[in-house]
Amino acid sequence: MVLLFLLSSHIISEIEKISDSMAVLKDGEKIYDESYKTFVNKAKEDGVELEDAFFAFYDRSDG
Repeated sequence: MVLLFLLSSHIISEIEKISDSMAVLKDGEKIYDESYKTFVNKAKEDGVELEDAFFAFYDRSDG
């Protein structure tokens, strides 16, 4: 069984508890769609906390 739902949150640690993947929408457009594990691994590689990684990614995606 596949369960799909929409959760709006910038608290990445909360997303971890309930989801295997995540997508990020900005101004109605999808700017990120990967597994949660991929996002966490990238944050670890960059040496940043999850929420900081999210906002850095989100802010960098202007344009």
